[in-house]
Amino acid sequence: MNQTITELILTTTVVLPYSGLCELIAHTTEGAGYFELFYDDEWVAYFRVGQDGMLETLADEQEGKQHVTYPSLPPTARLPLSPAFPLAHFRLCLRGGNRLDERVEEASLPLSVPQKHWLAQRLPRVGSPWGIIGLTENSILSACEFGGVAWGVRRLSVAYADPQQASLYQTVQLHTFERLQPSEAWDRSMLPHDEDWVGVVHQPRACYSTPQGVIVVDHVPDGSGRVRLLYGQLDTPS
Repeated sequence: MNQTITELILTTTVVLPYSGLCELIAHTTEGAGYFELFYDDEWVAYFRVGQDGMLETLADEQEGKQHVTYPSLPPTARLPLSPAFPLAHFRLCLRGGNRLDERVEEASLPLSVPQKHWLAQRLPRVGSPWGIIGLTENSILSACEFGGVAWGVRRLSVAYADPQQASLYQTVQLHTFERLQPSEAWDRSMLPHDEDWVGVVHQPRACYSTPQGVIVVDHVPDGSGRVRLLYGQLDTPS
């Protein structure tokens, strides 16, 4: 593909029946994807999603009622490619507590005023931007390359002052799907530069590239936590 992609459009959404950890295990040149989903911390199910978005259950343990084996894949199946660059990670084991005892102001990454405003707009739970203390995590969870662009899923953990008791702090997470900056430009306190599908993705956990486009593993924002697959393709002018 010679054309460099700068924008993706959401073309298809496929909702899986469970919440849990989902990954693409293979895809075919015909556009089908094969997925493995671990749910309830111990059961596994396998699904095939066709190029038309049709979902087919290949095998499901059904909470222990069925014995399943790894599905047979067609000869045209290919494993998803890993990114050709390392994934950046910064993470502190801070979840909430006493600000002084855990020295959260010293340990967390400081943020500029514009950065605090950016986060407060996306995280209503923190309240005022002035209550934000800093970042306790800035990690790229997953990345892929498609059309000359690196795409990634990022998780940010933000420490903020407890609005009920100033001596305490809490943390909240923000997940984004974005176009990644070159790895040499990475800084631990850098926030996303080019988010994609803002207001569409809810809690992305992984992304994959196939010859047909990009697949983002996300979660349904209805409280069920069910996994959904978001498919993106090149935004071509009409």
